[in-house]
Amino acid sequence: MKTMPGAAAITAFLGAACLSLVHESSAAKLTVHSGAIEQDSMLSLLLPGQHMDAKQKASDMEKIVLSLAQKAKAMRQNPTVADDSANITEFVEAIKEITVEMYENIATAQAEIETACTESLNNVSTCPTAEKNTTYLPPGFDGDFDPLRSDHKTCRVELPAVKDDADRCKRVRESLIVQEQLALDEFNALNVFNSPDECGISETDVEAYLLRMWKDHFEIKSAQWWAAYYKLHNLTANITDNYDCTDKIQAHYDKLGACLSAQLALEEMACDLYERTDEGCNNTCACIDERWALHSAEVKSLNSSLYDLKYEYRA
Repeated sequence: MKTMPGAAAITAFLGAACLSLVHESSAAKLTVHSGAIEQDSMLSLLLPGQHMDAKQKASDMEKIVLSLAQKAKAMRQNPTVADDSANITEFVEAIKEITVEMYENIATAQAEIETACTESLNNVSTCPTAEKNTTYLPPGFDGDFDPLRSDHKTCRVELPAVKDDADRCKRVRESLIVQEQLALDEFNALNVFNSPDECGISETDVEAYLLRMWKDHFEIKSAQWWAAYYKLHNLTANITDNYDCTDKIQAHYDKLGACLSAQLALEEMACDLYERTDEGCNNTCACIDERWALHSAEVKSLNSSLYDLKYEYRA
């Protein structure tokens, strides 16, 4: 904002602009042709450097003008009256030019005061404004939370099914591992040599002995061994091929991570929007308060200047 003159500056300006208008030739003329007390007093009021109260100055000048007018009237009524005010008419003509220029400078000062007041008020109006629903959006965000809410909601709806799939796989795998351990124990038991007694010889015929050992012992043991072997093999293959569960567990954690990311994006955007709006509103209020204080001080100063101008004009 353009800095406008304060009360002191404007008063000084008026003193310099209005009172310095007494040109050297005019001042000399006034001094030569007027020795009256009233004229001397008028000159003392008009000369630069007289820093008296504007109201008092106007009052003194009114008294001087009234006195001069009364003496002029007396001279018209009785031309034989002679005193040091005999050149009043000449004196009045001499100051006429000065008063005209004083009026012009007073008008200029008034216009400058009005401009200063207007610009001071405009400075207040340039502060950012805010309504009840005003928001300060983060860069790249249009204020629509629906896509963020939809992404988070969709993810949370899908997450339970993915988790159930992983949990179901883990439960079956754990059950199969228990069964596998039992089958392994059963298979290992069949690979233990129990006792030499089962191979005892009770007959002298070798062929009969071998037939008996096959029928009563090895055939049964062979069937048991192969049954235990395939049972263990099938369980292990089923666990390895169908219930590894690594992909399902990874899918669950991936989905959970995506949901947490969607939630974080929603929450961070909401928090960022709140912080920016809170800061923006505070700055708006602070701007208005600060500039209104400056405007009030400027108006007070300008009113003081107008007060002085009023009495300068009357003078």
